[in-house]
Amino acid sequence: MNVSGEKFDEAFDKAKPLTDSQRPLYGYFWTDDSKYILYVKDKDGDENINIFAVDPMASANAETGVPESRNLTPFEGSYRTDLRCKSFESGYYDDLSQ
Repeated sequence: MNVSGEKFDEAFDKAKPLTDSQRPLYGYFWTDDSKYILYVKDKDGDENINIFAVDPMASANAETGVPESRNLTPFEGSYRTDLRCKSFESGYYDDLSQ
């Protein structure tokens, strides 16, 4: 499963890919300000589960065909089962696991 998106007034067939994972994602959510999509995945089944942010309005990378994602938990041995993330702008924590 990968994440794709289109503008509100565009047809579904205009959706552009936002992720290019070879393995299923554990889930994805919009941030409370609707600027980013957060998604959860591991790398090739290693079960180091990380949270990534992608800007759906960003241009696609020429090599991958999707916008660059930012790893918010770039630590070996990471294992996140919920999404409790600090808001990028307001500084408060938003529980996205509910």
